[in-house]
Amino acid sequence: MGLVIVLAIVWMVIKTQFTQGPTGGAPPKQVIDVVGVKTDLLAIGRAERLHLASHGSYTSIDQLQQEGAISFSVANRRGYN
Repeated sequence: MGLVIVLAIVWMVIKTQFTQGPTGGAPPKQVIDVVGVKTDLLAIGRAERLHLASHGSYTSIDQLQQEGAISFSVANRRGYN
C-alpha cells in the first residue's frame, strides 16, 4: 500500500512539471507581451551601445526613435510601458 501511495505522489509531481510548460502556466497573451518587452529592451540596449560607440555619449529613447535606431509601438503592450 505504501508503494502505491509513493508512486501516486511521484506521478502527480511529474505530471504537474510537464503540463505547466516552459512558461510556468502563464497565459499565452501575457507570455507574448513579456517576450515583446524583453525584445524591446534588448533593442534599446543595442541602440544605446551603437550610439555610444559612434557619438561618445548616451542619448534618450526619444532621440533614438527619431534617428531610426529603434522602432516599437508602446500601444501594443497592454499595460507594459
